Amino acid sequence: MAMTRRERRKRADAWVMGCPLPVPVVLSQFERKVKSLALTRGEWVKSTALRDWVQLHKNTKYVPEELLAAYGMTVQVGPEADFNSTTICFSHEAYRMQRKYSNI
Repeated sequence: MAMTRRERRKRADAWVMGCPLPVPVVLSQFERKVKSLALTRGEWVKSTALRDWVQLHKNTKYVPEELLAAYGMTVQVGPEADFNSTTICFSHEAYRMQRKYSNI
């Protein structure tokens, strides 16, 4: 149902007055993985499944620095970093779009 003008105005006034508006909580990929593995913070270092995930995604996803240090891993930045298939798919999509619009 659409908001009435009065409801929109009230919401806008609250924003201008500095009243906090509800912000959705979004979990990072790392937090989702930890939740799916049902690990506590103390179990992170011992988990081989999490270690494998971190090894695969350390250059493209958020991973806590303490965990990287505990695993003895470093993050590669720049062109020498290994990219996952998502990056390759994005590059392919960009290439396809470029080809599509270059004929205009």
